[in-house]
Amino acid sequence: MRPPTILHYLGYDEDRGGVLTAVRQLAAPGGARHVLAVNRGFVARRRPCLKVWRGPAVLPETISPGNAWLALRAAAALVRHTARRRLVVHGQSRAGLLVALWLWLLGQDAIVVSPHCYGRRRWFYRWAAGCLGARWTWLSPAMKRHYDAGTGGWAGCLPEPAPPAGATPARPRHRRAGAPVILGGAGTLVEWKGWHLVVEALALLDPAERARLRFVHLGDGDGTAASADYGARLRRATASAALDDRVEWRGWRDGTAELLGEIDALVIPSREEPMALAGLEALAAG
Repeated sequence: MRPPTILHYLGYDEDRGGVLTAVRQLAAPGGARHVLAVNRGFVARRRPCLKVWRGPAVLPETISPGNAWLALRAAAALVRHTARRRLVVHGQSRAGLLVALWLWLLGQDAIVVSPHCYGRRRWFYRWAAGCLGARWTWLSPAMKRHYDAGTGGWAGCLPEPAPPAGATPARPRHRRAGAPVILGGAGTLVEWKGWHLVVEALALLDPAERARLRFVHLGDGDGTAASADYGARLRRATASAALDDRVEWRGWRDGTAELLGEIDALVIPSREEPMALAGLEALAAG
């Protein structure tokens, strides 16, 4: 029997973020086919270019009544799209959760949801998980605790994560005497990621201690005005703290392999990080 097609519903406008990296790593030759469900206007920036389904526009990371109606339009379009196909819809973003709920209400069975965020409306996530039952998978026991849902342990969660496909242990780096320790960061320039905490921490150090460290960051904004403003504030804070020779904002790169071969340790400063792909890649690379 031919394996099903997995349609990863994200509703993204931009080709960025760890979720899209993870889906690309899943889409190896053989096994299930993987398709991204995105908004119209989405343009792939990374390789491999996955097949995409472009549906009615939604707000990818918003839970609200208005976005629920947008998600209903997307769900109705998906019902027509899947009528003659063996396809499983995987809701991953907040919009993906809303679309999956509408599909469930419309009588669709081939649904799975694995929310990748620590949302504020905890009651809604608990209610949705109760509706979807076994179709719902938490990322980790920590996420279950955040939502006060279910019992402790890994029951109802993804299996403990395996190393990302293609990850190879890095060769031990040998710093020459007196060379700085290089810290790295990888992720979108949004405030909840906490990159400002790295700048603030370096600014607090004694100058002699600060001279022993460098921080290199990969990633750009998410296309929103808030993200652009945050990126500008980060650069202003770096300059005002006289850290331009200690902190480097490199912008977007296609993957983290080069960074992981350069740094001594990866920094994940966000206070509520569901499951950072860069962290898994760093562990896999040693």
